[in-house]
Amino acid sequence: MNIRRSFLSLVVFGVISLILIACGDSADNTTNDSTSDSPEASETMEPITLSYADFFPATHEAGIQLAQGWADSVEEITDGLVQVEVYPGESLLDSGDIYEGVISGVADVGHSSIGYNLGRFPLMGAMYLGGFSYKNSVAASYVARDMVEEFSPEELEDTKIMFVYSLGPGDILSKNKVETLEDLQGMEIRASGNQIKTFDLLGATPIDIDMPDTYESLSRGVVDGLVAPVEALEGWNLAEVTDYITEVPFVYNNVHYVTMNREVWDSLPSDIQEKIEALNEEMFEEAAAPLIDGINETAEQYLEENFEHETIHLSEEEQERWLEKLEPIKEDYIKELDDQGIPGQEVIDKLEELTEKYNEKY
Repeated sequence: MNIRRSFLSLVVFGVISLILIACGDSADNTTNDSTSDSPEASETMEPITLSYADFFPATHEAGIQLAQGWADSVEEITDGLVQVEVYPGESLLDSGDIYEGVISGVADVGHSSIGYNLGRFPLMGAMYLGGFSYKNSVAASYVARDMVEEFSPEELEDTKIMFVYSLGPGDILSKNKVETLEDLQGMEIRASGNQIKTFDLLGATPIDIDMPDTYESLSRGVVDGLVAPVEALEGWNLAEVTDYITEVPFVYNNVHYVTMNREVWDSLPSDIQEKIEALNEEMFEEAAAPLIDGINETAEQYLEENFEHETIHLSEEEQERWLEKLEPIKEDYIKELDDQGIPGQEVIDKLEELTEKYNEKY
């Protein structure tokens, strides 16, 4: 009798155990289905508004297309679940504070230039070195994109990069004529990032000034000129305080980024992330990469109709003189990267390879 009762007890215990295990599996499945990784998570998501810090003025095409355009598109593709409020013209954060401001959460999204934080972005800073000549902004932008994909730079890991793009090639836009290296000696030139190294070697006096402050610096005589795409003469109104354009595609490039606070990104449901990733690729290809080429053309027409700037083309002999001065820059930067634990030769070799590839393609 005791044996029979013990046997029945074991049977009952086994049945109950199986039921509990089955219930546990069911509960686990229910939990997994309701995590933020599930596409259905956005169906119960409360609408949020992200702050977007931009250094471009609201009237600049970059502000219109890449800031407000991206913001409007995010709201559209998420059916209003994610809204974006743009703060243009440094109204939320100064140009050089935007990346750190996104990390700290002062802004959820930021749009600025790698060059405003000299030393903060050593690998991407290689794209600012003189001696690389970019055919147009499309080629330069694809080089920047591929450099990020190739190296996954640690310097960019503390935020979630939406996309990067480039502005090169550029010109010397100045109040004084620059036809030779001698004209450049001691000339105070607004520059940023590793453009400073370039103009040091060329004998100029580079001054690191944020773009929004350049108009006043030129008008007050703090600088004699700057290096930038010709679009800056219209987009930043710099035609009013300059007279000459010297074409020097081998001394200028600039890399911009649009990035999001990492915690904000991670908090978004996976289907929302996927939609934004697809939008980022579309924005890069259709808006960001060709942006500067397009507005350079409208700026040239604007200049012809409203100003009398003189454009100077360096002779091949004069270009060789400039390039000879820049020969040490790559080797010096390779050592600088190596000292920081970054494979300098590999970075420069890849940069040369991609520049040749996309100059031929575009």
